[in-house]
Amino acid sequence: MIRFIQCVRRKSGLSVDEFRRQWDDYQRAYHDLAVSSGARRIAVSFGLTIPYNHAIQETRGTLDPFDAVLEVWWQSGAAIAAIENRPDIQHAIRAIQELQPEFMDLQGSSFFFASEEIDETLT
Repeated sequence: MIRFIQCVRRKSGLSVDEFRRQWDDYQRAYHDLAVSSGARRIAVSFGLTIPYNHAIQETRGTLDPFDAVLEVWWQSGAAIAAIENRPDIQHAIRAIQELQPEFMDLQGSSFFFASEEIDETLT
């Protein structure tokens, strides 16, 4: 499986509640795009503001957690390549990209493709 992962930080000055409201619109648009593109799965995780996260950051010297992580799975790289020349998909991608600067700190976020490898000993 190939995953497209977005690790997102909210725009400076935006409350968590406002970020989540705008994220809901973004996620609906992204869901429609994922379905149209033949994605096999889509998942969203939100960073938690909990003492344990703060302790990890403090002891390890890491950055704050991301506000949201969006993951989209496709069966293969060929499945992703197949959507590259579809005008409907390209139009949807541009529309989604226009939403991002309204609520995302794009400089502090990270978007990337990754291959998924499962450790079967843990399942």
